[in-house]
Amino acid sequence: MRGLAMTNCDQIRDVHNSFVRPESFLADESAKRAATEDDDLFHFISYVPVNGRLYELDGLRESPVDHGRTDDWLESVGPVIQRRMAEYAEGEIRFNLMAVIGDRRKMLGERVSTIDASIGRLLKKLEAMNISPSSASTPAGGAGAVEDAEVARLRSQIGRLNVERADLEHLVELEHGKRARYRFDNSLRKHNFIPMVYQLVRAMAQKGALAEAMQKAQQSPSASG
Repeated sequence: MRGLAMTNCDQIRDVHNSFVRPESFLADESAKRAATEDDDLFHFISYVPVNGRLYELDGLRESPVDHGRTDDWLESVGPVIQRRMAEYAEGEIRFNLMAVIGDRRKMLGERVSTIDASIGRLLKKLEAMNISPSSASTPAGGAGAVEDAEVARLRSQIGRLNVERADLEHLVELEHGKRARYRFDNSLRKHNFIPMVYQLVRAMAQKGALAEAMQKAQQSPSASG
């Protein structure tokens, strides 16, 4: 039912279809075997640990596939994925391996909120002792060595938490930067460059530069590989 709900979601469908790349060339015919009606190369399969066992979740199968007991499912899933990839041609690169994790920005933000709450509690303790967070004076009425040590301890904790908070904020900024790069990369991935390449090759041919460029490309070290 969850699968049907996702399938019927227009937003998910539109985002998924927006990443379809234009194909201008036929697939390599030197593959080990041709795909049959039982194959579906272009869909995602999930591997998850459940109660100490490794399961494969494939929407094209009637039920989950049990790959046996596992103490470290990340170690166990490697050979399973490799066996599946080995069924196809050695040069086949149309595979994607992704890990589904929580949004690091959210997790880091929750940690920052926790630190803010801890700092707030420590500041209230200082206020209860009539101590300013940045003051170097002793408590009103003259405090003993025990109170001075407690004040120093509280300020030290606040200092450590502020340093940790700054580090977390830096990590949050890095995550925002990643998202900006992802958006740029996705725009390139979805853009159709075939018309531009076609016009470029055509213009080179009209100017008589295409044959020479092809010859240089064939003689380059990368072409020999």
